[in-house]
Amino acid sequence: MAFQDNRPPAASGEDDVDLEGLTTIQEIMRCHHEADEAKRDRLSKNRTNRDVYLGRMDWSYKTEGQSTEFIPKVPVSVEQMCSFIKRGLVQFGDWFSIDLDKRLDGVVDGSQIREVLKCFLADLWDRNNKSTQFPLVITDSVKMGLLESLVILKVHGGMKRTRKPRFAPGSRIGGTSDEMLWDEDSVWRLRIDLIRPEDYFPDPTGNSLYEIHECERDLHEVLQMAEDGIYDKAIVKKLIGTSHPQPLMDKRSDHDRNQPQTTDPSFRKKVLIHEFWGTLLNNDGTIAHENIVSTVANSRFLIRKPEPNPFWHQESPFVVAPLIRVPFSVWHKALYDHASDLNIAINELFSLMIDGGIATVHGVKQIRIEDLEDPGQVQNGVHQGQTLAVKTTLPHNADVMKVVATGAVPNDAMAMYEALNREYNTAVLSNEMKVGQLPPKRVLATEVVEVSQSQAVTLDGMVADIEISIIQQLLRKSWLNILQNADDIPDHAWTSSIDRRVAMLMLRASPEERYELFADKCQFKVFGLSATMQRALDFQKLMALLQGISQNPFLLQAYQAKYSADKTLRTLMRNLNLNPDNMAKDEAEKQNAPQEMQNMLALSQAMGGNQNQRSSNLGPSNPDGGPVAGGGSETPAQINQLQSPITGLPS
Repeated sequence: MAFQDNRPPAASGEDDVDLEGLTTIQEIMRCHHEADEAKRDRLSKNRTNRDVYLGRMDWSYKTEGQSTEFIPKVPVSVEQMCSFIKRGLVQFGDWFSIDLDKRLDGVVDGSQIREVLKCFLADLWDRNNKSTQFPLVITDSVKMGLLESLVILKVHGGMKRTRKPRFAPGSRIGGTSDEMLWDEDSVWRLRIDLIRPEDYFPDPTGNSLYEIHECERDLHEVLQMAEDGIYDKAIVKKLIGTSHPQPLMDKRSDHDRNQPQTTDPSFRKKVLIHEFWGTLLNNDGTIAHENIVSTVANSRFLIRKPEPNPFWHQESPFVVAPLIRVPFSVWHKALYDHASDLNIAINELFSLMIDGGIATVHGVKQIRIEDLEDPGQVQNGVHQGQTLAVKTTLPHNADVMKVVATGAVPNDAMAMYEALNREYNTAVLSNEMKVGQLPPKRVLATEVVEVSQSQAVTLDGMVADIEISIIQQLLRKSWLNILQNADDIPDHAWTSSIDRRVAMLMLRASPEERYELFADKCQFKVFGLSATMQRALDFQKLMALLQGISQNPFLLQAYQAKYSADKTLRTLMRNLNLNPDNMAKDEAEKQNAPQEMQNMLALSQAMGGNQNQRSSNLGPSNPDGGPVAGGGSETPAQINQLQSPITGLPS
């Protein structure tokens, strides 16, 4: 498709045309068109994955009465993965650390910088007067990465208008009451925006020459940004009364966002924004503007002329990374590209099985209308248990209705359905144990461990990409933005997070001095997700060690001589994310400890007499001595012991 110039022809008598501005608009829109052509196939696949996630499928070929059931395989597994990611960020304490340069020893500690950053991450500015939190942003971005290949986030900030309350006491003599006054103010807030793939246009060659962010904003927002000095006021005023052209690529509709379609009222005007980040080239291939930002509105108004990158880190504000990497690719691939097709196949087969069962019960019937007393009683079909009144002229033993065709479910249908389920679980790195189901056959516990370990290797690599390529970069750029705009941040944001001495050091320094002191001397390490998985492995290894020690008297004696049972128990509890101090005995309970120990010994001796009787009811074991998983002799509680108490994944 050739590039379409949507600019209107200049009218006679108009002011002199800004040729440099027109050239900039043309170059930006040509880059937009180049990137748009490169992602068409990827967006089509994203739409398919999104429809399956929302439980939608094309059943237009079905007739009335046929099954249109949807098996929610993709939605369940996506939510399971996102819950695991969120759990590693919010349920296991500190999930990242900051290492400072040794030159800052004695001045500030990495834990204090972490507390400041956590204060901003817990209250991110979303839109207008709404706020969000960092774990919600990460889980939404991971969900997008699983379904739409790329995680695209934009780290920036802005001045948010606030109102501070001020109390004005009334006068008893004058008879006036107390009054609450409000002082208008504005403070800087950190923003981390999740960008849709339809709105992101990167350099398709992979050279990272430019990035374009396309979005729709309300006209009043653009006018306010011009008042704040971001856009050119004179150019923005020309947007009033104009409408933006339809973009080349169909945008995500309300249907794709899983909400009813709405129509904007006439007074709500929209402006199409193209924000360019990168390097602009001349027609001869030379550099016209390097590392700049520029904005085009409605494809024909240059509301922000090319200006140097406003961020002191001189990098793009975007953090872009895939969960499944494809070498030399820009758009890579999504984990559910193959799983969505398998989910559709499972739906098709399940629907046919239901249709076959219904047809077996009801079948296809033929009826002699002329022999019915009232033909209208079968106008809508013959229902189950319905009684038909026939004419007296119908011969005895003659049928007014009979079944001429029936359906049947093929014998191999269920076997094929189970095969598709297994292939789907393999595609999404899952199995029956992970979704809370017992295996359909006798499976050795060692086999469960082998399968889980092979899947855990791939999951470990994905978790490492999330931590290093996404979360770590987000933290670094967030901290650099905070340093650059620290003068516009309320003082209590510093004093409430760190001690007063360090807060005064941060507040008294100039912005340039503060940035030079902390910008390149902080090393971020993210370990929340990997630590969640590592806790599960540490718990399993420690339990295996204790089991082996308890069965060998010599090892037990050596262990008691060198190691502390109390510290071992505390380590086990830490691995389960339990605080041992919450379970420690108080002084009164410590005084009653000898009596409790005697009661425990007496109870243990009483229970020891029934040990032989209980052991005879444990069920069969495998020839190799290992336990059997799903063999029919185990209870669901015993099966669940094979799963990790940390992540819920098989150990």
